[in-house]
Amino acid sequence: MPPEQKCLPKRRKMSLDHKLPVSLPEICAPREELLRIFDQCAKKQYINIQAPAGYGKTVSTLLWLKKRNCSFAWFTLDEYDNSPRLFYRSLCQHLLALIPREDTFLELLNNPSFSTSPVESAIDLLSLLVWPEEKYSLILDDLHTITNEEILKSLPFVLKRLPLQVNVLLLSRTALPEAMAVIKEKTAFIGSEPLALTSEEIQKHYASFGLIITQKEANDIYAYTGGWMIILNAIAISGYPKFSDINLELSLVEFFEKNFWNNFDKSMRDFLMKTAVVDSFTVKLCEKLTKRTDSAEILETLIQGNVNLSRLDDEYRYHDLFLEFLRKKTQESTLDISALYRLTAEYFINKNDVIPARQFAVRSGDQDTMVKATRMINLSKNVNLDEYVSLTNILKKDQLPDALCDAMPFLYLQKVYVSYLLGKHRDFEYYWDKIYGLFPLITDKFPQFMEANVTNCIIDYRFTFAEYAKRVRAMPAITYKNEMDQVSSIGINMPFLHRSSRDCYELTDESLREEVVDLAFRDLLKYDCDNLFLGIQAGLYIEQNRLDEARNILIQSEQLLNEKVSIDLGWATYIMLAETALLKDDLNEYERYKTQARDYFQSRKAFYYHRNYTAYETRTKLWNGDENAASKWLSLYFVGDSEYGVLYKIYQNFTTARSYIVLNNSGKALSALNEIKAAGKVFNRPLDTAEANVLTAIVEWITGKKKEARDRLHILLKALHPYGFIRIVANEGKAVLPILSAVIKKTDKEPDKDEALYKFVREVYVVAYEQSKRFKGLTHSLNLNPVKLSPKQNLVLELLSKGHNNAEIVKLTGLSLNTIKTHTKIAYQKLDVTNALDAIVEAKRLGIIK
Repeated sequence: MPPEQKCLPKRRKMSLDHKLPVSLPEICAPREELLRIFDQCAKKQYINIQAPAGYGKTVSTLLWLKKRNCSFAWFTLDEYDNSPRLFYRSLCQHLLALIPREDTFLELLNNPSFSTSPVESAIDLLSLLVWPEEKYSLILDDLHTITNEEILKSLPFVLKRLPLQVNVLLLSRTALPEAMAVIKEKTAFIGSEPLALTSEEIQKHYASFGLIITQKEANDIYAYTGGWMIILNAIAISGYPKFSDINLELSLVEFFEKNFWNNFDKSMRDFLMKTAVVDSFTVKLCEKLTKRTDSAEILETLIQGNVNLSRLDDEYRYHDLFLEFLRKKTQESTLDISALYRLTAEYFINKNDVIPARQFAVRSGDQDTMVKATRMINLSKNVNLDEYVSLTNILKKDQLPDALCDAMPFLYLQKVYVSYLLGKHRDFEYYWDKIYGLFPLITDKFPQFMEANVTNCIIDYRFTFAEYAKRVRAMPAITYKNEMDQVSSIGINMPFLHRSSRDCYELTDESLREEVVDLAFRDLLKYDCDNLFLGIQAGLYIEQNRLDEARNILIQSEQLLNEKVSIDLGWATYIMLAETALLKDDLNEYERYKTQARDYFQSRKAFYYHRNYTAYETRTKLWNGDENAASKWLSLYFVGDSEYGVLYKIYQNFTTARSYIVLNNSGKALSALNEIKAAGKVFNRPLDTAEANVLTAIVEWITGKKKEARDRLHILLKALHPYGFIRIVANEGKAVLPILSAVIKKTDKEPDKDEALYKFVREVYVVAYEQSKRFKGLTHSLNLNPVKLSPKQNLVLELLSKGHNNAEIVKLTGLSLNTIKTHTKIAYQKLDVTNALDAIVEAKRLGIIK
C-alpha cells in the first residue's frame, strides 16, 4: 500500500534513470514494431494493455516511455487499494509529484475532507491543476486488482479532469470492467499478441544474451512459450549452450531455484522469506521483520542483482511470480509466520493505517494485536458508510473462522454491522445470535466492547423497542464512556431519523417512546439522546401531517445542537426542517433550511452526506416530473442498478426508482421497488415497504393495471390507518390522486364500509390534492393515455375549476343546462372520474386546463 507521503517534492521528472516500478532487464529486444503500436495507440488518451502475468506489460511500457522521453507517474495497485479514500489519495499523490504546484495542493490532499469525500475531492483538486505544455503519462498498473464498483464507476469521471496531453495507460491481466465502459471509445487496446516476442525477435533477443540459435530453434521455443517474456528470459538467463538439449518443460520454480535461490546463503534466504509476507514494504518495515539494520543496503544489492525486486520512492515489491515462489518457501520453512504477521500489524497500527493493521492482526492470531486493530475501526468519530463498507469488504479475505471469533467475540461486531448495512439478513441474525450467546465472555474479558454491543443491539429488528429496553436492563452493568460515535451507527447518515437504521413506527406510542428513552438510551447516548428522539418524534408527526408540531419540535432540537452532538443528528434536523417547510409550501424557509443542512455537514468536513443531500434535492424536482433531473441523477457515479437491497442506500434507491418512473422506464422502476419491498419486509421496515408500494401502484396505474393499483393502495391504506400515516401516500400528489379516487369509489359501493378508514382515506385524498397544487407529479411528462376534450367540454371544466356552478356557466356561455350537463358527463367519462373535483384535478394533471 502506498505510503502517506506528507511531503512531496515540488517537481519530479521520472525517467529510466529514476527509481522504477520494475527493473528493466539489462538486455532487451528493441521491439520496434511494438513501439510503433504504442505510438499509434497514444493518439487516443487512454491505452489498455491487457495480458497475463509475465507477458512484459510493464517492461514494454517502460521501453515506450524511454522512447517517448516524457514525465510519468507510475501507480502500482493492489487489492488494498480497493477503498476510494486510499485509491484517490495515492492517485493524487502520484500526479502532484509530476508538475510544479503550490503547497496549497498538499493542504487539500491532507485535509480531512479528502478522506470523507475522496471522489469529489480528487475531482476538485485535479480541476485546479495547471499543466505545463509537455507530454505526460499516468500508468495504473495491475488495474485488475481493483474490484470496488465505486472506484471503477467514478474513475472515468476523475480521469477526464486530466488534459489531453496526459496519456493514461491501464495495465491489467483482465479486460476493463463494464463499469469503465464510458471511456471505451477513447481507449486504444494492446493485447498479449503484440506483447509476445515473435520467433525472429526471440532469435535477436537471445543473441543479445550471447546465445546464438537457429531459426528452427527459435520457432521451437516460440511454439512452447508463445513468446511469453518471462519464460523466454528464464531460458536465456539459464544459459544453455545447446538449445537442442534444452528441457522446454523447465518450470518457473526450477528457474527461480537454479538462478536465484541456490545462490543465496541461509541469512539471505531468511531475509527474502520474511519480507515476502507483505505485498510491498518500506525499509522500516523490512528492518522490523528481519531485525537487520543493514536492510537498506541489502535491498539495493538485490535490485542491482536483478532479483525481481523493484522500488518506487521508499516502497519495495517483488515481481508477482517471484513473490509467489518466496511465499511457498516461507510456508515450507520453520519461520514463525504468525510472529511476522504480528510485527507487520504493529507497524501499521503505529501508522494508524486501518486496513493492513486489521488484516495482519487477524493473520497473526494474537489476541492483544487484534483488540488494538479492531478498536482503531470502532473509535471512528466521522463515519462515511460508503468508505466503511469499502474498507470492510477488503477485510473479507480475513476469512475469520467461528472458532477464532468465539474466542474473541468482538470480531463478530464488524460482521454484524456490515451484514446489516448490506441487507444480508441471514448473516446479520447468525452473527447477532453468536454475540448474544457470548455476552458473559465479552463482559468478563473484553468489557471495552460492551458499549458497542449495546449500541448496535438497537438495530436488531427482530425485537420491538419495548423488548429492546428489557434486554438492555437485563445486561450486566456497563460503564458508559461514550467513546463511539453511536448515532452514526444508528442514524446511518439518513435524512429522516424515524426511518434510519430502525423504522420507528412503533414509537407513535408516546408512552413507549418515553420508556425506551429512560430505560435504555439516557446513559447509552449521553450527548445524543435528546436530539435523536426529538428527531424521531418530529419525523412521525410529519408522517401524520402534524407539520406545525413537527416544526416546533425540530426548532427545539436545533437549539440543543452543539459540537458534542453527532453530525448525523445535526444534518437530519435541518433536512427535516426543510421538509416541513416544503410540505407547508414555504419555499423561502425550505431553501434556507436546505442550505443550512448543506453548510452544516460541509463545515464539519463530512462531505459524504452530499449523496443523500443530492437525493433529497432531486426528489423535489422529480415530484415535478423533471426528466433532466432524473437523467442527471441516474448518471451519477454512485448510483447503480445492483444495490437496491442495501439498507444504508435505501433513501438514494427511492430517488432512483422515482427517476425511472419519470423517464417512463417502468421495468427498472419495478425491479428497484421489488427489491426495496423485500428488504423492508425482512428488516421490519413498514414505512419503506409502504413508500415502495405507493410507487409500485403508480407504475401499475400508468401501465394500465388500474385494478391492481387500486387494490394495492387500498390494502396499504388499511395498514397505515392505525398509525395515522398520511404523508407517505399523499406526498406523491397528482401521480397518486387518480388511484385514491378509485379507492374511494370502490369504498363508496361497500355496504358495510369502515367509516373510520373511509374518513382516513378521504383525508389522505385532500392532502394529496393540496400537494397536487404545488407539484406536477412524477407522471406529468408521460401522458401515456392522452385525453382529448372538445372545446366546449374544455370550457365547462375551465369554468368549474374557477368555482362557477352550472347556473353561472349557463349565463356565461349561453348554453342550455342540459347541454352543460351533457358536456360535463362526457368529460367525466373521458377523464375516468365521477365528480367535478376529481375532474378538475385530473384535467390539471394532464395539462388540459391550467
